[in-house]
Amino acid sequence: MKHGEFYLKRLHSLSGFFLLLFLCFHFFVNSYATVGNGAFNTAASFMHNLPHLAFVEILVLGLPIAFHGIYGLVIWYRGKGNLTRYGYFRNWMFFLQNISGWVLLVFLVLHVWGTRIASAIAGETIDFQWMVNHFANPWFLVITALGILAASFHAANGLWGFLTNAGISTGKKAQQVLGWACGLVFGVGFLGFVLTLVSFVR
Repeated sequence: MKHGEFYLKRLHSLSGFFLLLFLCFHFFVNSYATVGNGAFNTAASFMHNLPHLAFVEILVLGLPIAFHGIYGLVIWYRGKGNLTRYGYFRNWMFFLQNISGWVLLVFLVLHVWGTRIASAIAGETIDFQWMVNHFANPWFLVITALGILAASFHAANGLWGFLTNAGISTGKKAQQVLGWACGLVFGVGFLGFVLTLVSFVR
């Protein structure tokens, strides 16, 4: 492997880990919806009034997401999967990681447009009632549920790959334990997001 490709793959893994941290933070803020509309509105107002918000969204979030997504497509394009030939568990995980990445990429475009950009153009404030109205459309509800499923799996399985490639989990037994732990991360993350989503359904 060339040095440039090696560092790009490491940077890809690191950007994925950073996005996992943001996903956890995003979940924490949205989870206030399970407490009530007042709690969610307070948390949402805090986020929307952060100083230099556009800078944060474009440079701190947009660029890492764009790099992770684009280089992920490069990895997928260059990949020589052997799923049908071997069918090993990790091959299935690699296959599902690619599928979830595609789903997540489409979802992020729709999500950012349907919430952040569309609301800004319309001059609307995203609060609890706005979310209720948004998810009154069953298509938005289904798309978001699929996006949550893809994001939860992609993040958890990506975490396994990040920790394994970093040499933190090297032995077969350690990787199995890590696999169970990441499976728990997937389950808890998906369930938490669904409970938050249900809070907006009226």
